[in-house]
Amino acid sequence: ESSGDSRRITELHNIVGDRYAIFTGVDDLLLEASIVGLDGWVAGTGIEFPRENQHLWELTRAPRLTIAGEERKSVLKIIREGSATRLKIPRAK
Repeated sequence: ESSGDSRRITELHNIVGDRYAIFTGVDDLLLEASIVGLDGWVAGTGIEFPRENQHLWELTRAPRLTIAGEERKSVLKIIREGSATRLKIPRAK
């Protein structure tokens, strides 16, 4: 994925599931793309600086994972309570 839009990583994962590994080829999208589930990074800086590239990859946060079990119940409770108690904004006249 080299469109320059890191949101495409999530879209591609939703389309292809685990059938394909998704890589980016854009040097300056490593952090954003890795957070949303990138499988790897192929970029010019990695070719020139392989050890630094690996170190940077190891420093990025793990991708968002599916929430399950008690954590999911807790998150859904927060969302539902927030929705039920949100501020009601009057309609424009």
